[in-house]
Amino acid sequence: MKRFVVMFLLGLTCALSFAQHVMPEGVLPSHDAKITRECRLFSIEGFFISNVEVTIKSATNKVKVLVKNESGKRVYKKTFRNCNLYMSGDGCVQVGTPHFTKLLVLPTEFDFFIGEINEKEGVRL
Repeated sequence: MKRFVVMFLLGLTCALSFAQHVMPEGVLPSHDAKITRECRLFSIEGFFISNVEVTIKSATNKVKVLVKNESGKRVYKKTFRNCNLYMSGDGCVQVGTPHFTKLLVLPTEFDFFIGEINEKEGVRL
């Protein structure tokens, strides 16, 4: 039952958020930035994890991503090469190229973040 409620909440939130948070074309890549977001729900290649901390560090043409669970254990660590970090004013964070997004972290209307990493297929907007 708990899993059903979490999946229903994630589906509802994603549908509402993805429709509203498409990155504007005027957003430029950010270099030499570090962002930390606490996500209530996060999907890594289709595997769902709750209550994680996502740290994103960008440099020129590469972005390092570190995901830790609530106990501080590293769940995911990856360096995306030939990618950029894009941040918008409403809190939306994207990693990828202008037409292919590998990581997406979105704020919701309920004052928490949700996110998704899909390196091979890309995140559907």
